[in-house]
Amino acid sequence: EKEAALAEVLENYLHAIALGSTDAMYELAVLYLNNHYGEENRASGVTLLNQAASAEHSDAAMFLAHLYYTGDLVDRDLDQARVYYVQAAELENDFARRSYARFLLDRSIEQEGDPRAIDWLEELAENEDAEAMLLLGNLHARGMGTDQNFRRAVAWYKDAVKAAPQDASIVNEVAWTLTVSHYEALKRTEYARDIMDTLMTGNEAARARPEYLDTWAAAHAANGDFDQAIALQEEALAAADALEFEGVKGILQTHLDAFKDGQTITETAP
Repeated sequence: EKEAALAEVLENYLHAIALGSTDAMYELAVLYLNNHYGEENRASGVTLLNQAASAEHSDAAMFLAHLYYTGDLVDRDLDQARVYYVQAAELENDFARRSYARFLLDRSIEQEGDPRAIDWLEELAENEDAEAMLLLGNLHARGMGTDQNFRRAVAWYKDAVKAAPQDASIVNEVAWTLTVSHYEALKRTEYARDIMDTLMTGNEAARARPEYLDTWAAAHAANGDFDQAIALQEEALAAADALEFEGVKGILQTHLDAFKDGQTITETAP
């Protein structure tokens, strides 16, 4: 029954593609790439994505950007990835605009900034997009596509938290950056501690996550409260045990040892 259903789906998509549907090209490409029609047909998904992107299908361009960024099914090509991110962003794909900023900020690939990324994110920020605000903070802190400006970066970070005060991912990333950043002028440790206090005392799901507890502990340590930092870091290790997150326990233990020695955490961020 599954094979018959997939065959019918394939026939319908091929018919729609013959009629020029770029949505059908994209959707069938996703099925191919997700291995619904066998490993031997996955490469056909890339071909369909190229056809759809050539016809200005923004999701297809975004998917191609991801493939060239990761090197999945194609040779890794960061220049080509950048081209497709820009294409999708110019087609007003909000996800692509945020993803392009993340791509530019990836320190492992050393990309040059792009002023257009600032403009696109500011458009999203006008609609209270908290992630766009966070990314604007990162770009201003790094001076990518704009002049480096820590004051403006902090303003964007605070706007992001104000727009999504209970979004644990947003609050955690802002607090971590303002606590541990190697840019001393960027640090706002009291503010970071306060937003983590608010988040973690009011959000049970966040309180169970070791990565958020780690940030909370680091923020208290940065404000000189090492007893509380140690208690929270021990809670982070217990949470990692409960969730069987073995891969993070080493860094959590390293941070705990630092707090016991009266040391704070500093790392390259953002």
